Amino acid sequence: MLFLFAAVCLHIGAKIQQTNNAMIKSAPCEEEAESIQEPFGENTSNAEETQGAFQAELYIAQEIPELDDYGYYINRKSKGQAYLEVHCNRTDPVALYDNDKNFFGYYYPVFVYEKWEDHSVVWDSFHVREDFREILWCEIVELEFYSIEEWRTTLQYQNRMKSITEFRNSEEGIRETVKRTDKTKKQQNMCVSNRKAAR
Repeated sequence: MLFLFAAVCLHIGAKIQQTNNAMIKSAPCEEEAESIQEPFGENTSNAEETQGAFQAELYIAQEIPELDDYGYYINRKSKGQAYLEVHCNRTDPVALYDNDKNFFGYYYPVFVYEKWEDHSVVWDSFHVREDFREILWCEIVELEFYSIEEWRTTLQYQNRMKSITEFRNSEEGIRETVKRTDKTKKQQNMCVSNRKAAR
């Protein structure tokens, strides 16, 4: 069962340092909050029962390329102390309702975590329809659900991606500065060597 758990988890990145970017930290929808700590597959008797959860995780990874950016950010910001994990904590889809008790259908809850050695922080809460043809994002304050396209227009999404892009650009700027400094040092060393050889 441990091997199956390891195969199901998508390890993309690392840990995040404490920042003022509260938008990076979110919590799951309240119906799922209590069950997050449950070990995956605790009540399952065989691998077939986890097939739907595994498919839901893969579908999220395929349809949301931003997870690569999340993973990069978490890994670099934490200096390798944490990583990104995609995890479905249900073996069967659950009935999904909004605050107004509108029924959406049956969905697998899939959480995107910043995984540390001793704790996890949920970045996003998604729900994958049981036929694996739709993903909804859960806005946890109002308990509202958005399509992926709508999610990408939210301020939370835009601020998070802006922070990630700025971080990546600053790292690339540092790398370019280091390259230029190394090049300058090599040129200075060559000049010194040439002067010594000319003597």
